[in-house]
Amino acid sequence: MRKTSPEIFLVANEIWKRGYCTLPFGIMYVGKALTNAGFKVRIFHLHSGEEKQFYKEVERSQPLFVGFSTIIGNALKRDIEMSRALKKMGQTIVWGGVFASMVPEQVLAQDYVDYVVIGEGEEITPRLAEAILEKEPPGSIPDVGWKDKGEIKINPPGRWSNNLD
Repeated sequence: MRKTSPEIFLVANEIWKRGYCTLPFGIMYVGKALTNAGFKVRIFHLHSGEEKQFYKEVERSQPLFVGFSTIIGNALKRDIEMSRALKKMGQTIVWGGVFASMVPEQVLAQDYVDYVVIGEGEEITPRLAEAILEKEPPGSIPDVGWKDKGEIKINPPGRWSNNLD
């Protein structure tokens, strides 16, 4: 575990399908990759109404960034609302997941998102976390989008893993 870096918070807003709640596997995998890279990670699978308590925890902990796993559906509205609120608190916001990967330029055009991780985030996100920690632009990290002095930058795609296990 890194002793000099703040925590990273990963958020998946609760999604209900056919009477049961799906688990946030995507951020669980990304969280494990960040932990393996030496970062301290907290995963939040938030139910509607838990936002105020989450904001208090963000204020107390001041994470390196707050990452959202985004999809198309009802949870997207909460991702947007929470990202706006967190941005007003001075937080760095990273979006990943299906929605952000499909339309990274549109996501980065919003003032409440700083970075986008495109595609599978297990290899990308630890490298992005290191760049954010070192206050370096992520120009050499494939499948990352960000803003450089207001200009949207999308890095070329990297290689896809053949082993999804």
